[in-house]
Amino acid sequence: MSVYNDATRVEGSVASVLAQTFRDLEVIIVNDGSTDETGGALDRIARTDARIKVIHQENVGLTLSLKRACALARGKYIVRHDSGDHSDHGRFAEQIDLLESRPGVVLTSCGTSFLAPGGEHVFEVAPAGDQLHEGLSEPKVNALRGPSHHGSCTFRRDDYESVGGYRVEFKAAQDIDLWLRLSERGQCLGTNTVRYSAVIDPGGISSLNGARQRAYSEAALRCAKLRRDGQSDKPELVAIATWKPLRVVQTPQQKAAFNYFVGNCLLASDRAAARSYLLQAVELNPFHVRAWLGIVRTLV
Repeated sequence: MSVYNDATRVEGSVASVLAQTFRDLEVIIVNDGSTDETGGALDRIARTDARIKVIHQENVGLTLSLKRACALARGKYIVRHDSGDHSDHGRFAEQIDLLESRPGVVLTSCGTSFLAPGGEHVFEVAPAGDQLHEGLSEPKVNALRGPSHHGSCTFRRDDYESVGGYRVEFKAAQDIDLWLRLSERGQCLGTNTVRYSAVIDPGGISSLNGARQRAYSEAALRCAKLRRDGQSDKPELVAIATWKPLRVVQTPQQKAAFNYFVGNCLLASDRAAARSYLLQAVELNPFHVRAWLGIVRTLV
């Protein structure tokens, strides 16, 4: 787990890890230069359970933080988890049992329930069985179907290391790049059981850097095509290494777009909550026509 400025949510996330029925685990958490109370919260948690190891460092970003955490891992398997998210108590046992019984499987992903910042259920994603591997087999943007969430994945440490782990050139879409390389080594298998819940984060990479994330995803696919054609993907890595840093401050337009997205998703299930998010969207951007139309829909 890599954490940056998430003091109010990280303890609950770690608690869901410590509550797993699978007990023989280590919890490696990288505090990536947080400027709030995250560091203190993590130190308090670490004092309660000897399985927790906290690393404090200057801010270097998600990819380098995950590389450092995985390099310290001693277990046979690596389980990803994001701060702010929660795992069902049986998640680790189910995924490890699957990997133990299927030697040819290099990665598995459970289903994910996506929640709005207020805790409202927005949607679920669960590519099951061979759907996951098939979705990583065709290196085309429209055909790509990866795991339900970065934090829903468990993979073998030996396989992770054999394909080179997370690659520093990918400041975003580092998960897609890893999944594609793992799928070239063995089978990626999904399960339709929803064992992970993730909050859609207005300050996350997808919200702040949606276009950049798509560009990195496309680069990962170009790399995959080169490898699968028997060529080196190094020229592509050299090119993306020069790309500018990711945006770290959200604009009012981005905040409005985020609230519209959440509100629009909730229209069919919770009109009151949908109206709240849509109203926030038009407060930030009074000319957001689709948000206004959504508000009208909540009233009819």
